[in-house]
Amino acid sequence: MNSIHVSEREAQIEAQGQVYQPLGSAQIRLLRLHSSANAQSQILCDLFTVDLKKSGITVAGSSVKVRYEALSYTWGNPEPSSMIQVNGVPFWVSANLFEGLQELRELAEDRILWIDAVCINQKDLSEKSAQVGLMFSIYLRAYRVVVWLGLPT
Repeated sequence: MNSIHVSEREAQIEAQGQVYQPLGSAQIRLLRLHSSANAQSQILCDLFTVDLKKSGITVAGSSVKVRYEALSYTWGNPEPSSMIQVNGVPFWVSANLFEGLQELRELAEDRILWIDAVCINQKDLSEKSAQVGLMFSIYLRAYRVVVWLGLPT
């Protein structure tokens, strides 16, 4: 049974790629972390694309400005071990990121975040390279940078 569970998780990790739409050269993805009054409920998120412009961050193809927080965190053990849901798809993340999302989730208001492990398609090397080149601008344009070091020990 354990091998079936592992195989199922590996299949879900492989399917995570379907949440990603191609990005233009000056585009990034942001993550909407949905609020929940129940701290134990599943973490639900949506990815959406925005344009990086000198005048600010706007929803792709529009002039609607977006404020977001950039999350800087320790990856810890990078092995995906905890599941969230992104665009309705099971999405595996590291335990430390999962704990960070639990702590960041608000009771009544969604949060807009940029998180490298989720907003960048880690399996697409050309996208990853291009997005790493934009990271200075991504952090610079965030209205706040949140640092997550992990749960207290």
